[in-house]
Amino acid sequence: MSLRRRAALLWLAVFSSASILAAQQTLLVHLPSSPIEGAARQAAAVARLASLLSEQVDGLSLEPELFRRLADAQAFLERSPDRVALLITDAAWVPELARSGFAPAFQLRRGGSDSYRRLLVVPVGSAVQNLGDLRGSGLTVVDTTPASGPFLRQAVFSGEIDAETWFSGIDKEVDDFAAVNAVLFGTSDATLVAEYNPLLAANLGEELRVIYRSPPLPLPVISWRQDGAGALDGALRSSLERAVAGMRTSAEGQALMAELGMEALVAVGSAGSRLVALPETGEKTFEISAPSGRSALRVDPPVPPPSSALTYRLAIELPEVDLRSGAGGSGTTP
Repeated sequence: MSLRRRAALLWLAVFSSASILAAQQTLLVHLPSSPIEGAARQAAAVARLASLLSEQVDGLSLEPELFRRLADAQAFLERSPDRVALLITDAAWVPELARSGFAPAFQLRRGGSDSYRRLLVVPVGSAVQNLGDLRGSGLTVVDTTPASGPFLRQAVFSGEIDAETWFSGIDKEVDDFAAVNAVLFGTSDATLVAEYNPLLAANLGEELRVIYRSPPLPLPVISWRQDGAGALDGALRSSLERAVAGMRTSAEGQALMAELGMEALVAVGSAGSRLVALPETGEKTFEISAPSGRSALRVDPPVPPPSSALTYRLAIELPEVDLRSGAGGSGTTP
């Protein structure tokens, strides 16, 4: 084979590999707490998002992969790590993804906020009034992260309880709709779901009631690969940021966000560092503080009672007297 022919074949192999790699840029999506019910509706919205970003960012060709089960999303990522360029996941998974070369880039926004709360709900007729009453009971949660134990303990319950030992068992559902149904149909004592879930909202007060609200938790996040063969370089990331910013002002972008059950995508920037670690739950210390608005707390002593109300007692110490027989007397006790 001639040198020229070998060079041509080598160039063709390199070109084909580059084309295959570009075609294998995957947008992996796992959104178990989406307010949109139905896998088909979610898949259509995700496909539109992938198409829109691919059209507006040169060098980006996204193929969407939507997974309903966390285990399936994990398996795909482990099987083809260099194919995945972008992920849309619950923020609870982001600390684990950071260890695999991904960094948070954008965050979904809802109701003008980038956070929400998870509500712990029970049947309206349940005798449970607080977390203490649920000790030893069963709990249903949504499967959002491989590290569900630390997430529940540190982020959801702020270190107050360890869910894995507090409850008799923790059942994991694929999404919020399934988790709400678990308590509605009596297969679980309590369930923990996103406050914006429409099935939850439709049953609060009539079938379900809230006994615990989590601290604010981050809404879902788009992460991009920064390490590995499938990493997005600086130019691609800058182009992607411009495309996402444009979605906030375009009618098409706003309609797409509505289809995803959100109102906007915002760049996290330097604030992304707070997403890659769970909240610290250090030992709590007691503090005494004055009421707000006062620099000092005045304590008035009680008024003493009048002297007429006091009882006086006088203690007199008597000398010892020996009453034994023959000791200074007749020996008899008077």
